[in-house]
Amino acid sequence: MNQDREYRKDCVEMWNDAIARDVREQTLKGYYRTNWAYILLGITVVPVLIYGACRFIGFVFGWVYRGFKQTA
Repeated sequence: MNQDREYRKDCVEMWNDAIARDVREQTLKGYYRTNWAYILLGITVVPVLIYGACRFIGFVFGWVYRGFKQTA
């Protein structure tokens, strides 16, 4: 019986430590510290790729609209 009580006490301590660690890591400062590279990619690379894709699609539609004429 005493062993079970000690086991539960250790389990509760580990659970409380895990929750405290998770709370510290989920602060806004911690979020930016761990995910700064993904945020930077999302702010710079993704819009550039979308812009390039839109330009390419516009070029293809314009080319098709004009009838596939090549410039000499």
